[in-house]
Amino acid sequence: MSTLFLLLRTVHDLPMKTNYSEPKILTGSVEFSQWNKLSKQAQQEAISKDWYVYFSFRDPQTEKLKRESNIKLEANKIKTANERFKYLRSIQQNLSILLKRGYNPYQDNAELTNK
Repeated sequence: MSTLFLLLRTVHDLPMKTNYSEPKILTGSVEFSQWNKLSKQAQQEAISKDWYVYFSFRDPQTEKLKRESNIKLEANKIKTANERFKYLRSIQQNLSILLKRGYNPYQDNAELTNK
């Protein structure tokens, strides 16, 4: 069985590692799906913390995924949790599209800007 695995491995290219992780939303250290189950005090505490989108990208020098800067874009000025989450969700979706189209924080992205 091990020789079969070796032969398959040489014949077929194994998939490459992705250059980025999917963007995620941090919501004040609470699970947003559980928001309505939280006490008012826990909700106030969570809304007072920073909410943001984050992702990692492969560093060209180390070849390891490196966490990029948090993306807030004034989301924390939005007072209600639902509106804040919707805003960050749209940022997350747009960032995901950009990453799939080839956005690279370590290179010039003029082609993407022109599109």
